[in-house]
Amino acid sequence: MKKRTSVFSLKKKDHSNLDIIGNRIRYLRMLTGLDRSNMEKRHQVKKVSLEKWENGTANISLKNITRLVSVAIDHSIECTPEWLITGAGLPPKTIPPSTIDPHKVGSGNTTEDILRDLSYFKSTYPLGITLMISDDVMMPCYGDGDFVGGNVVDLKDLKECLDHACIVHTADGKKRVRRIGYNDGVWFLYGTNISHKGSAILEMGIEITKVAKVFWHRKQL
Repeated sequence: MKKRTSVFSLKKKDHSNLDIIGNRIRYLRMLTGLDRSNMEKRHQVKKVSLEKWENGTANISLKNITRLVSVAIDHSIECTPEWLITGAGLPPKTIPPSTIDPHKVGSGNTTEDILRDLSYFKSTYPLGITLMISDDVMMPCYGDGDFVGGNVVDLKDLKECLDHACIVHTADGKKRVRRIGYNDGVWFLYGTNISHKGSAILEMGIEITKVAKVFWHRKQL
């Protein structure tokens, strides 16, 4: 018999009781404004799985907990894995656009501001990663010296990252921010700055070892 991965038990319950994990999952989905069908269509989270998790007829793994948190972030909802799993800590809240946004930076850009925000990011998203950008390949949105952060995506779900800015780790030990593309069975990385004169703006057939979709951005002064 195949050994099961770590899961969090669900039980039948009153849907208004947020002390129960299934109700927290339902509540978080409702905050995104998506029904189960749209959640499946837009984020590839299966409708049947969502229904089972929410209604208490199936268990949810840590991997899928993290995935739901990532989906919430895409809809400007901040939710920690800890709250979704245990109900402890602050409940989900709307993310101020100036604080976390795929295309904007915050108002506090001093070194002290950035270090404080990096610490906050790492404590709030323990499964996330950060990086200081060291080239201008992703200009005009992301420049040399900027800091970015994102949640790690399972490589089996890499297609969720298509055409998104991502922190990418590759088998050669390099780390950079690029967009991810896929064509005829081949993954590739590409930048957005056609005026870039340094490293290749297009990299084909690279071996990706870790990816995080960028949702946090701080511009260095």
